[in-house]
Amino acid sequence: MPTSISELVQSPARYELKLVRVRAFYLNGFEHSAIYGAMPSEGEPTPGLGIWASPLPDRLNGQRAELVGYFTGSVKGHGGQWPGSLCIVSATPARQDAP
Repeated sequence: MPTSISELVQSPARYELKLVRVRAFYLNGFEHSAIYGAMPSEGEPTPGLGIWASPLPDRLNGQRAELVGYFTGSVKGHGGQWPGSLCIVSATPARQDAP
């Protein structure tokens, strides 16, 4: 089921335990492994605007990726700060010409 990060954040119950496909930016750091619809412009990313995601390869850190995984709103990531999480099944770098 294709969707967006903003749709997952706004309507988590609609996607509960569904296999979804999203294009997102992956950011990984200390106590942080999340995907975002847009690359945060400055400072620390806001957890409420992203989705906790794992596992993802380090080579995708800071990159836009095509992700397929199972979504749940009941697992909120590290510290319970995210609106949900995505258990990644496949991850590939997004094509440059993809919207």
